[in-house]
Amino acid sequence: MSEEKVEEVIIQPTQKSSRFPWLNIGILCAAFSIIVLIVAGGYSCWYLMSANMQLASLVTQSQNQLQQLQSDFSTLKTTANAAQQSAQQSIDDVKNLKQTMTDFSKESQGNQERWLFIEARYHVRLANDNLQFSRNIPAAIFLLKTADQELSHITNPQAAEIRKSIASDITSLQAAPQVDVAGLYMQLTALNSQLDQLPLQMMQSNLQEQKSATAVTQNESVWQRGLHEMWRSLKTIVVVRNNLNGSMPLVTPEQKAFLYQNVHAMIAQSTWALLNQQPAIYQSSLQQLTEWIKRYFVLDAPQTRAMLNDLSQLEKIDIHPPTLTLMNTLQAFNGV
Repeated sequence: MSEEKVEEVIIQPTQKSSRFPWLNIGILCAAFSIIVLIVAGGYSCWYLMSANMQLASLVTQSQNQLQQLQSDFSTLKTTANAAQQSAQQSIDDVKNLKQTMTDFSKESQGNQERWLFIEARYHVRLANDNLQFSRNIPAAIFLLKTADQELSHITNPQAAEIRKSIASDITSLQAAPQVDVAGLYMQLTALNSQLDQLPLQMMQSNLQEQKSATAVTQNESVWQRGLHEMWRSLKTIVVVRNNLNGSMPLVTPEQKAFLYQNVHAMIAQSTWALLNQQPAIYQSSLQQLTEWIKRYFVLDAPQTRAMLNDLSQLEKIDIHPPTLTLMNTLQAFNGV
């Protein structure tokens, strides 16, 4: 029964299609329309989903950019605040600096005279050290003038009293005797080179004896000449001289070199005393040298007289006069 019904159903459309051809066309058109609608709907859905995805991506990107912008804005705001604080700090620093400069200027004006007093005292102390250790009077005068120039800018009445003391010291130093060490050294060197030219008394005595012996032998006989030659030979072996009034005996030829060495050594000793400011040794050396020249050299010779005159002039020079001091001026600074 069921099979017959199926067949009837199948047959019936066949019969109907033949009877109604436009129905199939309508069905096909409807099916095609449905397919088109399905395809269009699917495409629309796909396009809509794609658009939604793109829109979601754009929204996400926009949100990210917005967050980035917010972060950048926050950073910029922080930077702006920091810059504003830095600018304010700079303004405050400039104000503090101006105030500091103003205070320093006031303090500097107040302490300027104090600094001038300190500098002037330093120069006076340095001048005193030059006098005590090297007796450099020109340097001391220069330093005192420098101190006086510094004190001239001070209105304090005490500066005037110190300047009076400095002026008195400068006058005393200018009037103080100055030792020309270089000139004295050159004079002693020249005398040392002239010592070898001084004639010894030994030479004059020997020449007189030779002249007298020659004059005698010319008037004597042969046997008398022989006796005199024997006598002269004996005198060369034993020399006997009269030492009157405690005078020193004449120098023998063998002692000549030692004598010149001694006088040169005495000149060298006086030169050392000059350079080391030892007036006692200087005076005693020149006196000893003068005494030796008077004893052993010919006093009537021009070289000897010139040498003794130069030594006498050198003995009168005080190579170490009293040392000046600036302690009164230094003490005047104590009350400043």
